[in-house]
Amino acid sequence: MAALGEHHYGKSRIRVVHVDRSGPRHVVTELSVDVYLWGADFARTYLSGDNSTTVPTDTMKNTVYALAKIHPVTPIESFAESVAQHFKSKYAQVTQCKVDIRQPLWERLDAPDGQEGAHKTAFAEAGPCYRTASATTRADGGADVVSGFKGLRVLKTTGSGFEGFPRCEYTTLPEMHDRLLCTSVTANWTFARGSEPGYGAALSMIRNVTLDFSPTAIRSLSSRWCTTSARRSWSGCLSWRRSRLSCPTSMSSSTTSSGSASRTTMRCTFRSTTLRVTSRAPSSGRRRPSSIRGCDGRAASLGASRRRSVAVP
Repeated sequence: MAALGEHHYGKSRIRVVHVDRSGPRHVVTELSVDVYLWGADFARTYLSGDNSTTVPTDTMKNTVYALAKIHPVTPIESFAESVAQHFKSKYAQVTQCKVDIRQPLWERLDAPDGQEGAHKTAFAEAGPCYRTASATTRADGGADVVSGFKGLRVLKTTGSGFEGFPRCEYTTLPEMHDRLLCTSVTANWTFARGSEPGYGAALSMIRNVTLDFSPTAIRSLSSRWCTTSARRSWSGCLSWRRSRLSCPTSMSSSTTSSGSASRTTMRCTFRSTTLRVTSRAPSSGRRRPSSIRGCDGRAASLGASRRRSVAVP
């Protein structure tokens, strides 16, 4: 006999734009909020069509708007926790609530001609990179908070290479001592329970360390870039218990076969003092990701897939 398994529901892409006009320099905050609810009583909706315990998703949307007027929307980690705790305490049938927030970043335009500094009321989107935050309620009344960013595009025109890899009859990739490196970085980190984190300071520090490419040649993106990040800040300066760095690595080569391009995905998970690095090529069953081409127009080529663990002192 079929039985209903794990289930939850919610409202996604609730768009919030908050404008602080308290001073002459306006501050714009844009959010996209997802709300998800879990509860055993929600099963009756699926099994018998009884909606008596189902919180309408339109109510979720309106609640987010109302809470945005009551609570500060920044830092977004705190706002996510406020929304999650509201639904958990408001409705007895809710056993767990998770709130995900994405924050596109806006930067001020230059002041009009003849004026110094930045414009007070005009903005432009800072790019594809945006902040992320997630808060999930726990049975003990607390919440697990995760911070991060997604879509941080970085480019290094020299000082990257891939050499010394195993070769076989199917290997056509030439060893490259110097090549172009381009990738899009996604990172997130879970704060330790009971800590009092400075969300903005943590984001700034981790972003700066991520962008601090080694001045010497990078022979392997996973070994040099990630372990350097771990030693410098990820493992020693934050009250966190897990963090992850993910980036599809696309590196240009002097030659490519049949003009095609593919991509490996590198994911680094930090736990305590151990950094675990995973690189893998997309499986044949998945949609092939679009290629990134170098400045010379040649498509990117790949290094070999690899998995390694690195102890961080």
